[in-house]
Amino acid sequence: MKKTFNFWKIKNEHIKNLIIFILIILISFVSILTSSISIGIFNTVRFFIINPDLENLQDTAINLINTSNYWNLINEIIRVVLIIFLIKLLNRIFNKSKIGLKELGLHFDFKQLIYIILGIVLMSSMFLFSLFLDTGSQLISNNISVTFFQNSIVLLILIAFANAFWQEFIFRGYFQKRMIDTYGVISGILICAFLFTIIHGLARDINLIEILLGTILFTLVGLIYYLTNSIFFVTAIHATGNFFLRSFDNNELHIPEQEYRILIFGIILILLALVFRKKIFTDSKAK
Repeated sequence: MKKTFNFWKIKNEHIKNLIIFILIILISFVSILTSSISIGIFNTVRFFIINPDLENLQDTAINLINTSNYWNLINEIIRVVLIIFLIKLLNRIFNKSKIGLKELGLHFDFKQLIYIILGIVLMSSMFLFSLFLDTGSQLISNNISVTFFQNSIVLLILIAFANAFWQEFIFRGYFQKRMIDTYGVISGILICAFLFTIIHGLARDINLIEILLGTILFTLVGLIYYLTNSIFFVTAIHATGNFFLRSFDNNELHIPEQEYRILIFGIILILLALVFRKKIFTDSKAK
């Protein structure tokens, strides 16, 4: 009689978590590759439909470049859909059960709208205050003026939100909960934040300061997710940070030094941990 493999009967939790983590990375890779190839094929077909005789190539190329943000947004939306589908499929295969979107932090009501606003305000305040400590108020005014007069400002915000959403859905909504179930609240959040930071740094050279900065920031994000179970809250924080970093960098504006960002993120993390210390440590000891 043929036996079926039951993933959840693996007794070693470290091996189980390693397998889940590898599968999460594969899901991310498949989603990124699939969405990019899909958009590439679509744009190629569109290009040849517009130019059946391969005329006006320069005008068409310019048009594609000018509308690239639209395709970037569609690309990120495709990734979101694929990620949600693959995560649910992964759970269905290994856990032999359905996993609800609400369980993954994906539920929308009026409170979530407030969380989105709070996330934007929180990250904007932290980022701009670190810039203030670094350079002073005048440079903040100049940076904001240049950034918010871009023609594609709404698209950039939507792209940043969609990009942050699928990453938070994977790591906070799915992976962090598994880490907490195994290692407790404090260790689970720290492990998830550290691995998230390391993966972000694989595409480029990453130094010790960047690892420390990322781990502190995403420990803060992970803690907020643990306390609110809102993907929208942490997505708003993540997306706002990405928006400022990319917009400032694209316009060759000044980005606050890492040391100042570490200081601000660290202070907020410590304050949040102190306020909710009873819940955090009680829940962590209960694991």
